[in-house]
Amino acid sequence: MQYYREKRRYDRHDNVDELQVSSDNQSPTRVVLLNYSKAGVYIKSPRYLAPGAPVNLAADEHLRDKVPQTCKGSVVWCSFVAGKRPHFRAGIRFFQDHDGTN
Repeated sequence: MQYYREKRRYDRHDNVDELQVSSDNQSPTRVVLLNYSKAGVYIKSPRYLAPGAPVNLAADEHLRDKVPQTCKGSVVWCSFVAGKRPHFRAGIRFFQDHDGTN
């Protein structure tokens, strides 16, 4: 059996909740937060988010201890998921690392 070295700098924490994502050229969209780390988030989105695009994230008050309430980030990757309910999944990196406090 072959083992692979973890390449991520920070631990990931699973969480299913909602965030709001917006960009300069698109209106805000509610997305599902699938997991988070000090450096970014992994989301499920109803729309495509272009890699490299800057985005604004807004979390509800109850997520304040997990992710910044508002922050800016950049889409690292985005892929389509087919099925009964087609959607996109994306990784967003915060512009600065956050420790969960504002």
